[in-house]
Amino acid sequence: MDCKVQKHTFFYANFEEIFLQLCMLATTNTGKTGQEAHQLKCSCSSVTLFVSLVIISSYSARLVPVTQALQGVQLDLLKVCNHIQDLLLVFRCHSQNAEERFKDTFSKAKKLAESLSFDPHLPRQCSRQALQVFAHQQ
Repeated sequence: MDCKVQKHTFFYANFEEIFLQLCMLATTNTGKTGQEAHQLKCSCSSVTLFVSLVIISSYSARLVPVTQALQGVQLDLLKVCNHIQDLLLVFRCHSQNAEERFKDTFSKAKKLAESLSFDPHLPRQCSRQALQVFAHQQ
């Protein structure tokens, strides 16, 4: 597995423990360490970050076959092309089912927020997206 993907999945899987350690550092340490821990804790307290963590961990795992194929000793462009076509299909499907995908993503983010004793709420919503990326590609 790619090193960056491992970092993303590790961070998402251990976010609760990391956050609790930041809280402990912020309350027990004084000076620069305590101040920086408090700032990190405050920046980690938004539902937007929780949603972003879920999205990053999901899509970075989907990109693993492409990155491995591109980094291989023998580059098989047909295999890479097939992986990219599969990714495009997944992205189109997710784009068409955006409401369902968001509900799934938000439920995972909500579960993470509730495990850290936060009151999760929906991020601010804009009007419907006017330009869709895959609307003209069929």
